[in-house]
Formats: sequence, structure tokens, C-alpha cells
Amino acid sequence: MKKIIAMCLILGLFIHSTIAQTTPAREPKTPEEKAEAVTSRLTKRLSLTTEQAAKVKTIQLERFQKIEALKAQYKETDDKVAARSEAKTLTGEADQKMKEALTAEQYTRYEQQRQEQFQKHRERAKSRRSGR
Repeated sequence: MKKIIAMCLILGLFIHSTIAQTTPAREPKTPEEKAEAVTSRLTKRLSLTTEQAAKVKTIQLERFQKIEALKAQYKETDDKVAARSEAKTLTGEADQKMKEALTAEQYTRYEQQRQEQFQKHRERAKSRRSGR
């Protein structure tokens, strides 16, 4: 009986390790792909016009390109505080441009959705930290 249980455990571990090795790694998205995804999502959620969608895409593309440059700049250093500060500045600039591109009602919904996403992100991060 003990041999059967031991064999089942070994087989289970073998199958688990095989599955883990065959899972493909996700390719990081380019700033263009990220901007397109955000624009598409916002167009659906906020009922953007084609003009607004074009403005939003431009704003998001610029934001993601600047963030990529920021990541490259701080990749070699451990100054995460400065990197976060600059990222917040970039986000603030993008938000100001979004406020200009959207109507007041759309911007209110946009802010609500951002807050909801932020809360979900914090909850996931908190559960990962406590699960260690």
C-alpha cells in the first residue's frame, strides 16, 4: 500500500513538472499593442467617438513609449523611488490630456474604472504577499 501511494506521489510530481515546463512564456507587448488594447477597451466602456479614440490612442501611445524609455533608463540602477516618481508624473500628464479629450461624464467614468482597477491590483498584490 505504501508503495502505491509513493508511486502516485512521484507520478503526480512528474506530471506537474512536465506541465510547468511546457507552459509558454508570454511575450511582452509593445507600446503600440498596449495603446491599442487600452484604446479598444476605453472605446467600448466609455462610448468614445472616432475622434476621441484617435486622441486617446495617441495619448496612450506616448505614455507607454515614455514608460518604456523610463524602464530602460532605470534598468541599471536600483533607484525605484525616482523611477516611481517619474512614472507618476507621466501618468499625471497623460490623465490631464485624457481629461481634455473626454467629456466630463466620460472622464468621471474613466476615473471610477481606474480606481476599481487600482483596488483590484492592490488586493491581488496583498494576497500574493500574504500567500508566501
